[in-house]
Amino acid sequence: MPKTSYFSFGFGQKNHFYPGSYVKIITDSYEKNREEMIRRYGTEWSMQYDGEKGREIVEKWDWIEIK
Repeated sequence: MPKTSYFSFGFGQKNHFYPGSYVKIITDSYEKNREEMIRRYGTEWSMQYDGEKGREIVEKWDWIEIK
């Protein structure tokens, strides 16, 4: 079953495009999602939110997805 993670960026990090931005990654595990985020952006990001809780946070704060 696919697992979805939402990754946010911290202020002042080189990959912080604009406030409220996030990256969504879907693989078959939360660990692989983290590995993919690190492959794409290194360690210059802030938080990993998984599953339904992550979707709720993104919607609550009206974040914009970086594709």
